[in-house]
Amino acid sequence: MKVVINYGHGPKDVGYDPGAIGPTGYQEASQNKEVGELVVTKLKKNGWQILAIQDGDLWDVTNRANDYNPHYFLSIHANSFADYHAHGIETIALGAGGMGEKMAKEIQKELVTATSLTDRGVKFNNLHVLRETDCPAALVEIGFISNPAEEALMKQDSFDETVASAICRGVSRAVGVPYTEVVKPVSPQLEPIVVMYRVILDGKQVMALSYQDAAIAEVKKAVDTGQAQKGSVQRNTDDVNVFEYVKKG
Repeated sequence: MKVVINYGHGPKDVGYDPGAIGPTGYQEASQNKEVGELVVTKLKKNGWQILAIQDGDLWDVTNRANDYNPHYFLSIHANSFADYHAHGIETIALGAGGMGEKMAKEIQKELVTATSLTDRGVKFNNLHVLRETDCPAALVEIGFISNPAEEALMKQDSFDETVASAICRGVSRAVGVPYTEVVKPVSPQLEPIVVMYRVILDGKQVMALSYQDAAIAEVKKAVDTGQAQKGSVQRNTDDVNVFEYVKKG
């Protein structure tokens, strides 16, 4: 099985394209590369043949990809928006039907389950790397680097591992080949569990924040301004509601 893994943005023929930049200055190109390299390692250990590309010039990406003659193409990105509240995961295909959409659906499903981030669904978009590749292709947006909480997650090795494994499971299921997770050697120093606080408005999760007080403030603001009738803050580690708030009157 041959696949091209594209870490979005990066070195250009002239200059460097960092991609989107988070609130603390973390560059999308760096995040894409960290996750992409993990995906490459995991898939290679499952017998895949892989060409990895990080290039800020889009025609260079698709020309090199097509020269490799792969069965599939996957581009890894992080999302960004002017409103820092924008959050969640989405995966993009060129259009409905076919293997591109199937890859996007399976990857999206795995990522949402693994991370507990908001499911923004599978989207269709006439993007260069999807349109100009000569094989089924998908592009994944692994959260919003413009969102402070999601940028903080992206800077954690444990999050990168989780995301990379989910991508590998999704693409493997889509193309009908088995996937075995390579177990890392046990480290004497375990990474701490990442505690997030889900903001749930009228029964629907709208974001997840690193700080409980910030999540509570978001719930109160939404209910007090009439955006929701009720809200709660739920801890991701045990699904316990640590705060509930209902519109008075």
